[in-house]
Amino acid sequence: MYGLGADATNASAVEKVFLAKRRDPRNVVSVAVGDVEAAREIAEFNDVADTIAQSFLPGPVTLILKSKISIKYAVSNGNIGIRVPDDKFFGELWKDFGRPITSTSANISGKRDPICVDDVDGSLLESVAAVVDGGRTKYEKASTVVDVSGGNADIVREGAVPADILLRAVTAAKS
Repeated sequence: MYGLGADATNASAVEKVFLAKRRDPRNVVSVAVGDVEAAREIAEFNDVADTIAQSFLPGPVTLILKSKISIKYAVSNGNIGIRVPDDKFFGELWKDFGRPITSTSANISGKRDPICVDDVDGSLLESVAAVVDGGRTKYEKASTVVDVSGGNADIVREGAVPADILLRAVTAAKS
């Protein structure tokens, strides 16, 4: 999916993301980081999170974990959603920037997730500082969201990684 990125530690920047997407500010946004080690710095990993990270990250999985930090609009009930994208451009951006970046699709809330730049709503394009056209996305579905904050793998949203494959990896690791 095409994403809308901003410095997740800058509340003003994140507010602009919410405005551009016409997103309810009571709904938190996930964050993306460059690698699993960076994710460990901001969230508490448990055995289930470790298993999923080893099998699927970087990749199209969002882990909901207990947060170690407070980021307005990104932390809810002490939890944070974290992605480690499998994307060369994002990896280079992360090397230069080094802070969590919003990880939300580049769409108007409730609309279809864009898989190419032509799918991005024109009004959203007008409200951003820059657009990176990376061609068609590697995955045609959003990330699979899994809540591991309680030590279990609870699928919140099935996406690019099928739930059964993810849950099989977790079960196999417990055996």
